[in-house]
Amino acid sequence: MEKIFLTYILFINLVTFVQFGIDKRKAIKNKRRIKEKTLLLTAMAFGGIGAYLGMQVFNHKKNYWKFSVGLTIIGVIQTVAIYFIIMNM
Repeated sequence: MEKIFLTYILFINLVTFVQFGIDKRKAIKNKRRIKEKTLLLTAMAFGGIGAYLGMQVFNHKKNYWKFSVGLTIIGVIQTVAIYFIIMNM
């Protein structure tokens, strides 16, 4: 069970990171973008680390409070949750 959970965490963070990269590229090319709601939902689905790294690497959404503050809060909550989930497996 622990292996499945950790695999999910890695997968969702990779997906979230890639979404930030795709959205940044679309923003540069003035194309239809990924909805902010989608970016935030994947971050909330334990993809907070991928979202944070995507913001930093792609320099994307860093000036929006709902991302800078929201993802910090999501990251702290997820870190604590992951710790307790792993410790109780």
